[in-house]
Amino acid sequence: MPSILILAGGEGVRFWPRSTRSRPKQFLPLAGGDRVMAARTWDRAVALVGEERVFLVTGERHEPLVRQFLPEVPEPQILLEPEGRSTAAAVLLGCARIASLRGEGEVVAVLPSDHRIADERRFRSLLEVALTWGNSGRMLFFGVPPTRPETGFGYLRIRPLPVRGIFQGVGFVEKPSEEEARDLIRGGEVLWNTGIYVFQVRRLAELAGRIDPRLREGYEGFLRAWRDRDGEERKRVHRSLPAISLEYALLSRLSSFFVLPGDFGWDDLGDWRSLERIRPRDRDGNVSAGRAALLECRDCIVDEGSQRVALFGVRDLVVAACPEGVLVCPRDRVGELRRLVDHLKESGRADWT
Repeated sequence: MPSILILAGGEGVRFWPRSTRSRPKQFLPLAGGDRVMAARTWDRAVALVGEERVFLVTGERHEPLVRQFLPEVPEPQILLEPEGRSTAAAVLLGCARIASLRGEGEVVAVLPSDHRIADERRFRSLLEVALTWGNSGRMLFFGVPPTRPETGFGYLRIRPLPVRGIFQGVGFVEKPSEEEARDLIRGGEVLWNTGIYVFQVRRLAELAGRIDPRLREGYEGFLRAWRDRDGEERKRVHRSLPAISLEYALLSRLSSFFVLPGDFGWDDLGDWRSLERIRPRDRDGNVSAGRAALLECRDCIVDEGSQRVALFGVRDLVVAACPEGVLVCPRDRVGELRRLVDHLKESGRADWT
């Protein structure tokens, strides 16, 4: 039986002010209902492989949130990072832990914790196929058909294989410009990269050794530290690693890989515009939880919480009125909210973030 590694780090700055450093978006119920997104991902993983084979990587500062919203996670399966260093360090830390318990031949599925999956049954079916392929030593990416020229996603160039349902990956384009994204979609034979990967730990370690020896050394350092139960050494190794995503560090440099396509209602819920895709619109194209008062407004996104919010005579705005703060932003610029969060930090308002 394979293992599943859930990535629950990150700050989710493009959902500011709802998402903050003290409670980032993976610990919010953005996908609907009362269950936060990280807990939904945990449920999804446990249903497939059982509780004892699911591990969750998060930052030390977010351990209380895991205890609060995912009390069912066994303590030994919560893997803590001393600081955020993007996904390459998180994946190496988690894979080394799994290898220390089950060996480097273990197949691992990496799942982001902040994605929405509408068709759970379809997703589980595809993941079962992927885990079978992982046993053969292949590295498999999950891809979904693009529906718009999205600049915040990676794109997988693919070509058909004689194997039914699996494609050959022949290129990786990470976060293109809008014009590049339009050209990719027009050219066909591309899928969005979902950030869901399946591989043997040994395969990832070999890839790291070939492409970036620093990452291979980091993995080996983590493996020794886990086996020696040396928490301070794990922290030292973690801080020595480059702050880089797994995609930029390794995966985008692959010349050949395998892709499992599927349409399972996937959305990464990356910024406020995501709410337009999962919540109903009124007849004027506005999205809200239903408590805001809108008069002569079009194509606005409102997150009002318990506040009294009224909009009059405006269009194409995002208005988020949260206990943590209030945001008013052009709808087409929410993808740039990291700039605002950085500005708040630089101007002495880090406590706002």
